[in-house]
Amino acid sequence: MGSLLFNESELARQIILAIIVSFVFGPMGLIVLVGMGWVMRGRYAVDSVAKHGIGHQESSRLGGIVILLSSLVWGLFSVLTEGNLLWADNVGYVTFGMIATVLLTVLGATEDLQNDVLSPRFRLRAMVSVFAVLFLIFPEVVPGNFGLALMDAVMGVPVLGALLTIVFCVGFINAVNIADGANGLMSGIAALSFYSFSLYDGPLAWMWVILTSVISIFFLYNVVIGRLFLGDGGAYLIASLILVASFYAVNKGLVSLGYLAALFSYPCVELVVTLFRRWRIGRNPLLPDNDHYHNRLHHLIEPLIKSKVFANSATGVLIACTTSGSTMAMVSYGLLSVTDTSWWLIFAVMASSQVVSYTVLGRISQRKPQFVMDSKMAHEA
Repeated sequence: MGSLLFNESELARQIILAIIVSFVFGPMGLIVLVGMGWVMRGRYAVDSVAKHGIGHQESSRLGGIVILLSSLVWGLFSVLTEGNLLWADNVGYVTFGMIATVLLTVLGATEDLQNDVLSPRFRLRAMVSVFAVLFLIFPEVVPGNFGLALMDAVMGVPVLGALLTIVFCVGFINAVNIADGANGLMSGIAALSFYSFSLYDGPLAWMWVILTSVISIFFLYNVVIGRLFLGDGGAYLIASLILVASFYAVNKGLVSLGYLAALFSYPCVELVVTLFRRWRIGRNPLLPDNDHYHNRLHHLIEPLIKSKVFANSATGVLIACTTSGSTMAMVSYGLLSVTDTSWWLIFAVMASSQVVSYTVLGRISQRKPQFVMDSKMAHEA
């Protein structure tokens, strides 16, 4: 196993990052950054070079654990020093989110620490069990204010609404895990989404600001250094937080469902395309490969950028900016409000563009995809 110590170039970038993070996020941000550097230099949960089909150096997969611990510590510090409290009418959502996030992050991090120690079937059952128990305890979290009569009626049936929500939750978590394949991709989408949540969610805005800060610091570290990944734990953590924030926003009427579809269009469309592609060629849909949209885009970008790290990062940042970034830009410039029903049209355009671009990239930048043959390896990085 190679060393994960900084080389001279990485040390210089680390110092520059420390200056920027200290200026933007203050002392707490610097502490988070130092923690990321410490974890990256460790020899735990080291990712193989070829795992994503994009990476070129050994990296730590414990980014999710760092984000979780940093967010908890920063949140506690905020409560103690600034008096931020969890409002009584939001306790159910907050408790649901904290339990789901911790349990699922630990589930994913267990796989990060020792690959294949948990079978895909076990993880699937664990996810279903976690959400089934939590929805039983906190039924108010189940979304049901979509503004669509038929959908609201279906979701209004307690058992049916909970079952459909469990299926959606498990699907979305796997969508995020599949989409997390390039530096800054899912962390960029997550940072943008939590910043969006902080703008319209008054009582819990301080929580989303903290998450935006922590994940933004991880985003910068991941993009500039490129040796600390979210891992399964990080993907599960981000997806869990997005789910509870989205359920809260929909139930409170703060956003339209179409807006959320546009904001998270990349992972959702990538999941559908991936499952269809594997089914069409007769492969087990659970067995991973390196023929995702970000793999094809990276194959086109890599020859244009000398640094392998920045070629990887350019891929992730470009996708995050053109999907979730463009959604946020439309809101920022007042083109559409977050409650507008026209977002469904925007989502349709974004989804169609992603499918067309995926097909075109496969033709103009041909490459031979690699597939995992061993069923024990049936998981996504």
